[in-house]
Amino acid sequence: MKDFIQQDLITPLTAKEIAKIKKWKRIQHEIAVFKGAERKESRNEAKKFLSNLSTKFLTSEVFLREVFKYASDKRTLKRLLGLIPRQLMRNEDFILYVAQIVPEIIKDLPLSLKSKKHIYQSCVKNNGEVIQYLNASSVDRETAELAIKNTYKAYFHLGEVFQKDPDICLQVLEKSPKTYKKICYQFKNEFNFCKRAISRNPKVWFYFEDIIKNDRFIIEHVFRTFKLDLEGIGLKNNNLQESTEFCKMPFFLFSSLNYSQNEKDFLKKLMMAYCTNNTKQKVFEILQITKKTSPDQLSGPYEAYFKLP
Repeated sequence: MKDFIQQDLITPLTAKEIAKIKKWKRIQHEIAVFKGAERKESRNEAKKFLSNLSTKFLTSEVFLREVFKYASDKRTLKRLLGLIPRQLMRNEDFILYVAQIVPEIIKDLPLSLKSKKHIYQSCVKNNGEVIQYLNASSVDRETAELAIKNTYKAYFHLGEVFQKDPDICLQVLEKSPKTYKKICYQFKNEFNFCKRAISRNPKVWFYFEDIIKNDRFIIEHVFRTFKLDLEGIGLKNNNLQESTEFCKMPFFLFSSLNYSQNEKDFLKKLMMAYCTNNTKQKVFEILQITKKTSPDQLSGPYEAYFKLP
């Protein structure tokens, strides 16, 4: 059988196989574009199509590759995995091909393949969460980082050693800052770790607890990630918290702030957390006057950002 499979790779599709693939592509296209009852009908047709495949088709590697290639529906892919014959489940080339499409195949592989690094890493690269199906001994730092690179959710399937690793936590926060509240308990409110997290993704600041979120030096570090020249914005004494010029920057259409609207919104919130109430009051008054005299100079609505006493 092994010789048959190897030869099959260089054997072109037969006329019957080509006809089958054309029908399969049509069904998968309909599943992708139809909705409601029509999609349900197409899914039933796909199920029937797979159920009626003879052994001749199921033992043809070149045919199965095409079937996997055009499958567009998760339910269909799950059924396909159950149809792979035993001899193909031991074929490394075929498994590596399928792993790019359905990484979950790692669950069903024989141990002889499941324990091979290049195979399980191929699966992890395409779906980090399948790391949960690996033996703990297989999960080294390289594999853990590959999984997180694919999805931050892989973190929740790692062992305790990696979940407590600061570099792993930082990689997670770089992809999903909101997970700060769910991970890194041992680093919470730890000043240096929070600074490193900000360097990876400044939006993690939103999820800090107030004790660290409102720390002047933490906020200034966020400003620096936006490459704002804190020492060169017209203040020799560096007391930016009381600078109306500094506090009002993101509220105006300054060419020096070449950021997206979302980034400017972020900076506005930072300013409000950073500057003194007295400074914010002054800036609010400046904005009120500008709104009446030169509204085209403003970068957008500003009232909601000010919570003055």
